[in-house]
Amino acid sequence: MPEGPAKDREIQNYNDLSQHLETLKGEIQNLIMTAPDIVAATSADPRDEPASASRDSPDGDHDIGGLANGAEQTANTDPRIAALRERAAAPIEDPVRSVLLKQVENWTEGEMKDVLRSAGEDFTGWRSGDPLKAHLYERVQDWHTTHYGDGEQQYDGGKPVEPRPIRAIPEQASPHVTPQGEDLWQASARMGDKIAKAAESDGYGTAVKGLQRGLNLFNDANPLPERSSAWGDYTKQPPLAEDGDYGPKTDFALKAALTRHGTEDVDKALSLGRFNIFTREAADPDAFSQDFGAEMGLL
Repeated sequence: MPEGPAKDREIQNYNDLSQHLETLKGEIQNLIMTAPDIVAATSADPRDEPASASRDSPDGDHDIGGLANGAEQTANTDPRIAALRERAAAPIEDPVRSVLLKQVENWTEGEMKDVLRSAGEDFTGWRSGDPLKAHLYERVQDWHTTHYGDGEQQYDGGKPVEPRPIRAIPEQASPHVTPQGEDLWQASARMGDKIAKAAESDGYGTAVKGLQRGLNLFNDANPLPERSSAWGDYTKQPPLAEDGDYGPKTDFALKAALTRHGTEDVDKALSLGRFNIFTREAADPDAFSQDFGAEMGLL
């Protein structure tokens, strides 16, 4: 990544792209919607146009306002949008997944043991190779490193010495917050409102795909930080399926990103994911994704 003035210019370009995304998309949509009228006006004899087809007529075929109202009515009656808002605003009920939405230094010993138990008991049979199982064990390892360090085992007269914490272990469960101290569930609810508004204009599936695409690019560009060499690298987790469905996995991924990075960065990921979905059909998908991923690395 470039340093100094070059990096500053790239960051400014990135911010400009994010800020003007909605304006750009609105202008393109207006061009698409008005294109049939422009063609008709330049190729047809106005005297041949029935009065009922006038753009000013509420019953005309080219009534843009009528099309917009119809789209709005469809969006308002789509139950999936209301369900999306509700899911995004709701806390994660599963206790282990809920703990994963906290930094390990804030886990109590009981919460750590819950995660450890889940890793050992909830991934049997065909789920034994689930990458999430490895992730749970890795988070438990991180908890021990955070609270006990990663130094070598100490001995006294040939007997191992019980390790002592290098920092205080929380005794009470802590609330879920973003890095900026914002309540996680409130932050997620606000993001749910933004996604729902995007769904009202883009369509439910397209808006959710934009979120999923943005989170995938964001996570690729912002991997988990390096951990203690005593444990090795993190197990790579699979990307979100970009299926346009705001299910429990997408909901958890949104809240996990908010936990790690906060609202501002996740909001940018949503905007740029929508932009990527909007333009991918008009550009070389491979080249665009490569350039787009580089931009996401500036977050």
